[in-house]
Amino acid sequence: MSIDPVNGGSCNRYDYVCADPVNMLDLDGRMTVAALVGAAGLGASLGTVLTVIGAAAIVAIIGLIWWKGKNWAIRKVRTLWREARKSGKEKGNDVPSFAKGHRKKAGESLDRATDRVMKGGGYRPPYKKGPGSIYNKVRKYLSRN
Repeated sequence: MSIDPVNGGSCNRYDYVCADPVNMLDLDGRMTVAALVGAAGLGASLGTVLTVIGAAAIVAIIGLIWWKGKNWAIRKVRTLWREARKSGKEKGNDVPSFAKGHRKKAGESLDRATDRVMKGGGYRPPYKKGPGSIYNKVRKYLSRN
């Protein structure tokens, strides 16, 4: 075995599988990329390589469902479906229950109305005013009504 003086380690690419990459295990996954590049070098099309990867992924998913159970898989799919449907924006009904039914009074600024409703809900200044905060949800609700 020769040593690379510049980068350190072995110069032999097959040293980590004892010079037998076909029969030895590749525990850290370094052969996966090499196998794909090798398959492409042997003339396998990208479609064939992706088909093999897709089939392996399906087998892995089926194995995971078998191991964890059907109910686990259903919960995961529902969670992913809910996350995919979120737009990232607040909905009009994302308002705390204490603010429902309140409106901005005539001549009252939006900030003053929000402060009044927040105090009525048991909150005291200084309020947290970041995206998704209760203050912003109340303010948005009052600006719509």
